[in-house]
Amino acid sequence: MRQAAAASAAEPEWARTDADPSDGTEEGTARNPLRQAAADAEQGNTDELSAPKRPLNRNVKITLCYQPSLNVCTSLATASPLAAYVLLRTGSNARVGYAVGAMGVANLCAAFPAAWLADRWSRTAVIRTAVIIGAFGFCSLVASVVLGDHIHANKQFLCICASTAIVGCFVGSQSSAVEAIFGDSIPSGSRSRLYVRKQSLRVLGTAAGPLLAVVVFATVGDHWREGELEIVIACGACLFFCPALLVLARVEVNL
Repeated sequence: MRQAAAASAAEPEWARTDADPSDGTEEGTARNPLRQAAADAEQGNTDELSAPKRPLNRNVKITLCYQPSLNVCTSLATASPLAAYVLLRTGSNARVGYAVGAMGVANLCAAFPAAWLADRWSRTAVIRTAVIIGAFGFCSLVASVVLGDHIHANKQFLCICASTAIVGCFVGSQSSAVEAIFGDSIPSGSRSRLYVRKQSLRVLGTAAGPLLAVVVFATVGDHWREGELEIVIACGACLFFCPALLVLARVEVNL
């Protein structure tokens, strides 16, 4: 008994759940702030899940279609088919890494300046500029691949690296502006549900690209040859104009 009383006396006031009725509270019970915060968080999640579904904003609908279509395009034009093509043309695994790595480095270098410009200048203007860069990058990639027979392999490799770097600039420059407009367009109470849906569609687009490549290979020839790979890369680059038209239809939201 004495030990229990001593432990109760040593317990800090903020953690006590049994207070003296004379503490001024109406029910004589002090609230534990940690438990109250957990209860409030649980209540907030319950309210979000039970909130009535509202019609999706135009920007939200566009983004849910834009993300998977862009992933299909990039997985066809700049993923495994491009790596296999560079390996067949150059015979060097290192050059495959350089060609693929150029896109990643350019993506990283373009992301921070584009995010700053989208915040200070205009998100819509940044997206439009990124689309122009992306169109130039994919067109130059197709030209570098299709016209490869007319130029030396080393020059073609440099052209492919430059093209993938331009595509990387597009990917890095559009991402922050697209995400910002998407976040501003989500109605209250639907944020977690729509973000989960967007991420699921993004993964679906990444998986659909290789499946579409399988269909193309089955149609034109199931072999890792330059001609078949050129067709797959060209098809992926042509699909870029679908997400490009979608993202140009977005409207900037001013809070």
